[in-house]
Amino acid sequence: MILLIYSMKNMAESVKSIIQGFLITLEKERGYSKLTIKAYRNDLNRFYDFLKNYHGQDNLDLGSIDRQTIRHFLGREYEKEYSAKTVARRLASVKSFFRYLVKAEVIEDN
Repeated sequence: MILLIYSMKNMAESVKSIIQGFLITLEKERGYSKLTIKAYRNDLNRFYDFLKNYHGQDNLDLGSIDRQTIRHFLGREYEKEYSAKTVARRLASVKSFFRYLVKAEVIEDN
């Protein structure tokens, strides 16, 4: 597994670069297709943009994101009239990303 190691103490690293590390892992280690990686990138960028607006800042503490925050994100996606299938895929992308964060020791638990 390709891990870009980040610690909670060093959250000056951008969330975007952590997302990029995750996408590289999907491509290089798991052999995901370019289209699948594109979907993950889109989903996680939407989630990141939501977090910036929700928390009102660019530099986020990924360890402070809770289930309620993710529910708000999914609710906003439904409000924008995305299909249930699209919202479910976005949730799957976010879940996979958070599993990566735990494995990479960016956050302590999922």
